[in-house]
Amino acid sequence: MPADFIGKIVLVETVKISIKELISEFKKEQTPQEKRERLSDALASIQLASIETRNFIDNNGYETNLDLAKLWNIALKKSIDAELKELPDYLNSKSKFWG
Repeated sequence: MPADFIGKIVLVETVKISIKELISEFKKEQTPQEKRERLSDALASIQLASIETRNFIDNNGYETNLDLAKLWNIALKKSIDAELKELPDYLNSKSKFWG
């Protein structure tokens, strides 16, 4: 159990770092417009999935929810399209968890 908890903390910290890097990359002026759009799409889809997940947990707890699984899959696809390195594994596990 403690190892599980520590693993989740490490995972959350990795995601926080990845999202900060994503925002930093997005702010660079030399980033091509097409890549900026892919980064923006990835960030927006992750944010939507996070908000919907929090709302669902607050109202229903941790029940299987295929809509959330789909949202996390969309975020996964967009993170791959945006060539993010750290997030795809995390997003895939989120989708599997809710599915």
